[in-house]
Amino acid sequence: MDVKPFEMILAIRQWQSANDETRVPPSIVEIYKRGYTQAVGVNTELREALGLPPLKTITNNPEQLELFREMLMKTPVVSANDYMFGG
Repeated sequence: MDVKPFEMILAIRQWQSANDETRVPPSIVEIYKRGYTQAVGVNTELREALGLPPLKTITNNPEQLELFREMLMKTPVVSANDYMFGG
């Protein structure tokens, strides 16, 4: 089974927004700012102590993060509420 957690979460949030057009999930702002909702950047010292490599996140790649933000800006829930995203 090829489960894609991000796409599933985004679909759920789209469903929530579609069922209440006034509701903008606060986590969408987190997705826009960081590229993800979970705090994957914490415990970096613990990862290093265990000999694990740093996580590859979109925040480590500013060009990709900017492209991701541009894509999100084209979605109705973000573009209709651009004041929340610095637009």
